[in-house]
Amino acid sequence: MSWFKRKEMIRVILIFAAFAGITFLFYQNRNVVSERTLVGTWELVIEDLDDLKTYDRKNKDRAEMDLGDRLESALKSGLSSFFGDLLEDFEIRFVFEKNNQAKMEIDVLGGHEIENLEWEVLNRNQVAIREKDSRDKETNIWILENGKLISTDLNKDGELEKNYDVYMTKGR
Repeated sequence: MSWFKRKEMIRVILIFAAFAGITFLFYQNRNVVSERTLVGTWELVIEDLDDLKTYDRKNKDRAEMDLGDRLESALKSGLSSFFGDLLEDFEIRFVFEKNNQAKMEIDVLGGHEIENLEWEVLNRNQVAIREKDSRDKETNIWILENGKLISTDLNKDGELEKNYDVYMTKGR
């Protein structure tokens, strides 16, 4: 192999390595919470209440079900239609502002409410959101994953558990 071909091969390898490094850094930074990532409007999404909508009757028709199963089925289908209709009339937006300030805008049945909030970055991909000027400083922790802020709950061991049914997506 001539000196010229080796030099071209080294150049191609270096370009490929630089491209791979840039790609790696880009994907690493997608899940990093910062003021720049948060500032703006985020839409709250609550997935369908699948556990209420899909009640498994264990291949029984209503005539073969005992009274308890029929009552449970009726309650679940009623709750499903009630909450499904209510969720369609709900719109919740979080407007993150600079200096760790935020607003939660709630539009319900033609009414509009605004709640003042504070936010704080806890680590690379976690943000804490709490009510501003409230005695009860309950903190909700959200995790940034693939461009979505995913709600969390504390499990019985005190560890954060992601709730993929409740999340925020960044608006336009």
